[in-house]
Amino acid sequence: MIAEFSLRPKAQNKRALYLLIAFAIGAAAFAIWYIATPVYRGVIGLGAMAFVIAAVFMYTKFIAVSYSYDIFIANDTPLFTVRQLTGKRETTLCRIELRGITSVVRMTPEERKGHKTPTGYVKYNYCPTIGPDVTYMITYVTRYEKAEITIEANDEFADILMRYADEARGNYVDDEF
Repeated sequence: MIAEFSLRPKAQNKRALYLLIAFAIGAAAFAIWYIATPVYRGVIGLGAMAFVIAAVFMYTKFIAVSYSYDIFIANDTPLFTVRQLTGKRETTLCRIELRGITSVVRMTPEERKGHKTPTGYVKYNYCPTIGPDVTYMITYVTRYEKAEITIEANDEFADILMRYADEARGNYVDDEF
């Protein structure tokens, strides 16, 4: 019996915080250089702007954001969703049927570097941490879409997700033909 289950991983974003601080210091250094020198002001201004944009990207992508992974049943269809939580705003990024999940594989950083996404597959990354130690690669295949979804979860959630996906496939009868 598929029951509702939810996971909200805590991000270990020390790297993102350090990169944010480095980009902010770089932007400040370029701004001071821009004020102090009358030559090459356009290039120096572009450098400062690049560091500001990098700092804003780091903040919005990794520090201000958290993800929620949910398994639930809607309209008699078991679903897996990924929601992005930014402040008080929730955005559903991924909503797939459990019967389309073919595998949930645990991956280390070395395995992720060596992994090649098959041709025709779309790749999604829903990890709140830069370069996490352990991720799970969910392979999702339906008639119209093939995707690899990377999440940062624990072993218990991955086991439950795969067990529920097996159960959803076992109870599903395709009557379209």
